Parts: sequence; structure tokens; C-alpha cells
Amino acid sequence: MRIGGSSLGGSSFGMLPGLLRRFAVALVIVATGVHAEPPDTDMAMKNVPWDSVTALAREFVQKESPPGAWPFARLTDAERQSARNKVFVHYFPPYPISIDNRPIDRDHWALDYLRREGEGGKHADVGGFARQRPLPTHPWDSPYWKEINAAVEVLRAHVMGADGFGVDIVRIDKHEYWDQARRICGAAAALNVGFYFVPEVDAAILSKATTDQIADATATLLSCPAAYRLPDGRYLLVPFAPNNETPAYWSEVIGKLQARGLPIAFVPDLLGFEQNAPLFAPISAGLTFWGHKDVVEAGSATTVEAERRAASLGPFWMHPIATQDARPGPVVFWEAQNTALLRTLWKQAIDNNYRYAHLITWNDYGEGTEFEPSSGSQFVFYDLTAYFIDQYKAGRAPAILNDAIYYTHRIELFAPGRSPAAGDKPFRKLGTAPLTNDVEMVALLRAPATLRIVQGDKAASLDVGPGLQVLRTRAVPGAPTFQILRAGQVVVQTVSNWTIVNEADKATPDYFGGESTRPIE
Repeated sequence: MRIGGSSLGGSSFGMLPGLLRRFAVALVIVATGVHAEPPDTDMAMKNVPWDSVTALAREFVQKESPPGAWPFARLTDAERQSARNKVFVHYFPPYPISIDNRPIDRDHWALDYLRREGEGGKHADVGGFARQRPLPTHPWDSPYWKEINAAVEVLRAHVMGADGFGVDIVRIDKHEYWDQARRICGAAAALNVGFYFVPEVDAAILSKATTDQIADATATLLSCPAAYRLPDGRYLLVPFAPNNETPAYWSEVIGKLQARGLPIAFVPDLLGFEQNAPLFAPISAGLTFWGHKDVVEAGSATTVEAERRAASLGPFWMHPIATQDARPGPVVFWEAQNTALLRTLWKQAIDNNYRYAHLITWNDYGEGTEFEPSSGSQFVFYDLTAYFIDQYKAGRAPAILNDAIYYTHRIELFAPGRSPAAGDKPFRKLGTAPLTNDVEMVALLRAPATLRIVQGDKAASLDVGPGLQVLRTRAVPGAPTFQILRAGQVVVQTVSNWTIVNEADKATPDYFGGESTRPIE
């Protein structure tokens, strides 16, 4: 793939999303400090009153996700933890639940990231920095509010079924992003629920760091009790864009860590995968890449065959899984076709019994790739992923206990190239999937039923069997109604929290959503 060339897919094997990510991150991290020694934050972590911090976080998440939120039989923690297949979620430290502990209608997310006028208007021509935010907690009356929110994020991901966060290490100097990485690991250790920390050193950002600096920072991170180890005792290290350096560079990092008694299982998250995988395979315990965000490319025979070849190069394959990708910064998006991208990628991981799944991302709101419960997508990607994680780990679909509806659609009849306000930069669609403006209903069914989507005087219906079933229809303006019927009677109904308009006041290619199991005001 060449940015100025003709190819955006095929042999690039996921390179373009990663390259654009590097440019987007550069907007957040203007200058990266690299010091000879990472800061010693052990004392600060030890002084946190973790018992009270984790108690508040547990109470919050238990109320947010009570047992009744799940319409299917969940695996127990012990069953998930003993399963061979593991799930790690890419965590991006710049975007925690709260940046300033202020009320949610006047915090940094509300005033600076979501508004067109935010951050001095520097994102005005793209309608604002982001299109949604993490579902908030509330201002905590505690000097340890950052730690409480970190524990909430850890518990949210744990309840979803993940085994840990792969934390993007974008700073290795004294900086809030470094502190947030340590905070996440501290929360995971304090909660002690079998949730782990994996360092994902960002070689796209830390491109000037020496092997000593990377080894020192990684060693500090691996001192956390929640650092993940493979069954053979090796620590998992998954650097992003490691091909910015040579395999010899990373061999040196691995050697320096091993000399400290820290054996490493190196799994490079490569850009330009097909050309770089053979170079990195000899030093790697497994392989992965940043993944496709276009639903057609993700499911194409070319991609599937390339992934199978890649999986044969190493002991295991870490499969990238995404929800969608829409980036106001570079003003680009890929077509996910509602939850089709998510379902396609999970099916690949399940059918091939890949040893690891890498969810990209938990919370990169600058790219619109979040699995985290969020203001627009709400719990729809989170809850469906919980279902797929249990299937991936157990080797069978979960038993459905109650009928449930999960829905997605855009909030406008989106068209690339449109500028809602004078001077707006228009979004460009990348990838090969055709643009769709559909309303989608994913149903979990105990028994055969009829699915129905009602939009004004239009209705689409489909008779289906039990299990996970899908109905899609073309979107029209208004708030869709979703129904499950048996014998002509509605047994479950929910109305979308979102009203579709012809054109929003800022271009929004993101899919929003909701569910019948978690009514959100």
C-alpha cells in the first residue's frame, strides 16, 4: 500500500488503518518525551487505598451490569480463565472515562471533544474531535477518582469476558499517559479477578527510543503483579508497528529483558503485514496485525487465505477484531455495515479456534473503534462481544435464556463528500465495501420467531429459527421500532434511542445503537 498510490487493500493487509492511526495519534501527542529511565511510580501506586477504590468500582459496575442484563447463560469466571483461548482488548491511555472529574455536561469530553467549538475550535471543520464518549460514571468525591475510574474500566472489560487490556504505551517519561498505564495495571492487580495487563509498546510514537529505554520501561511495567504470562512463564509483549524498527532492534530488547529474568513472548502487531511477517516470524512467539475495518475486505477470500498463511508462520495467531472505524481527524471511515464487521471477525476467530483474539479498541474515540460502553453505541457492541467471547472460549454458542434485541443504525442518511456546515471537510470512504444506510436488528431467540423492524408506515419482517438471528432493512428518517413476535403477538419490543435524520449537523458515519435488555434514558 502506498498512500499516494493506487492500492488501499489486498496486499496491504491492514496497513492503511495503522498508518492513519499514527497520524491521528500525533495530533494527541505533539511531542513524546524519551528519558533514559522511566519514572518510578511504584510509591504512588502503593499509596492508593485500593480496597476502598475497588469497592466503589465494584458497586458501580454491579449496578450497571446486573445478572438480568444478560439474556444468555454466562460462563463462570473460572470457566473463562481456564479456557485455552484468550481475549485482550487494546486500551488507549489518552481517553479514560473522565479527564477532569467534572459533571458530565461540562467536562472535557462534553465541552472539548464532542462539540464543534471544542478545544478552541481546532476541530470545527470536522464537526468536533469525536462522535461519542465513554458512558460516564460521575464525579467522585475522592482524590483517587482516576484510580476509581480505572478500576471501573477494568471491571467493565472483565465482566464482558476479556482476559486483560493490552495497554498502548505511548509515553515512557513522566506523563499522564504513562501514569494511566500504571494505573490500569494497579487496578487490575488490586481487583484480583484474573484480569491482566499486556504492554503494547507503540513504536509508531516511540520511534526515537533506544533499546535500553524500551527495555527499562517494559521491565517497569512487567513488575506489576497483573502482568500477563503464558503458561510457560513468558511475559506477553505486543508492540504496535514494531516494523518501524528492525527485528535486530527487538531481539536486543528481548535479550535485555531476559537478562533481567523477564522471559518474553514477542507478538508483533505489524503494519505492512505480508512483507514484514516473514522478517519478524523468527523472533516471534505469535503474529498479528492491526486488522481490516472494511467488512468486505475483512471477509474476502484473499484476506482469509492471507491470515491462514500468516497463522502457519508462528506457534499461534492473534486475531484482530473490530466494531467499526470512523475518524474525524483525517476525515475517513470504513464501511462496517452495522454489526456485520464484528460478526464476521468473531466468526473467523471461532471457526479457526485461534488461540488469541485482539479487540481493537476498547477506547480509541479519535478513531471511533470503541468496544467500551459508550454514549452512542451504548452497550450493543459490548453485549454482543460478551456473547461471542463465551462462544469463543467454550467452543459452543451460549444457551439463550430470554429473547433480546440489539439494534444499530446511523443517526443520519449518511453520504460521503457532504459538508453539513460551510467549510467542513467532507468524509471519504476507504475500502471496497459499498456504503449502506441500513437499520439492523440482531436478536437472540429462545425459539423460532418473527423479527420485525417498523419505520413509520414501512415494516420489514423475517421468520427465523432460534439462536442469533439478523434482520436488516434500508433506513428512513425517524426512530425505528424493533419487535420479536410469536403467533402474531409481540413478545419483545424496543424503540431506538436515536432518531434518523436526512442530514446531521455534523457528518457522522458511526453506527449508534442500543438493546432491549438495558434501557438507557
